[in-house]
Amino acid sequence: MVFLQTGDWHLGKIFYEHSLIEDQTYFLQQIQKELEKERNNGTPYDALVVSGDIYDRAVPPPDAVTLFSSFLYNVHTEFPELEMFFISGNHDSPDRLSFASELLLYEKVHICTDVKKIAEPVIVGKGDEKAAVYQIPFLTPGVLPAEKTDEILRSQQDLTAKALSIIKEAHKKNYAELPSVISAHL
Repeated sequence: MVFLQTGDWHLGKIFYEHSLIEDQTYFLQQIQKELEKERNNGTPYDALVVSGDIYDRAVPPPDAVTLFSSFLYNVHTEFPELEMFFISGNHDSPDRLSFASELLLYEKVHICTDVKKIAEPVIVGKGDEKAAVYQIPFLTPGVLPAEKTDEILRSQQDLTAKALSIIKEAHKKNYAELPSVISAHL
């Protein structure tokens, strides 16, 4: 199984009052070319994993949203079997990024912004070659339950350790026979 992993796109970033959307368009075209190259070599990617910070800010500019939408459309049209995974990072608005995520599941686009779903993997692959893919969006204090009822997990280290514990327990219980892949924005 072969995954292409990337992250921190920061679509819509403005650098010294200059939009980087042209450069970001080129970058996304390079991802598509990489997917095409490997497909043409007979070793297509099974998944594209984007580990957060899709956008540069919680309310991205319209051209960034349009660019991301076009990228999803173009990649899905060209590579309909490709599983695509996106998680929210600290720059993304989970609510905005998750727009239409339930509908996109049917097109193999998996957007995880809800920490309550970290123990629910997406099973990718065919036949004997399968894996359980877990996604951990950016974790903020208080989103995960602590061992003690009056304690709030605050540090990224504590939050990550708790998230991994939750995933390990669920994986062992439900998918122990499958290898696991975890995408996180830490």
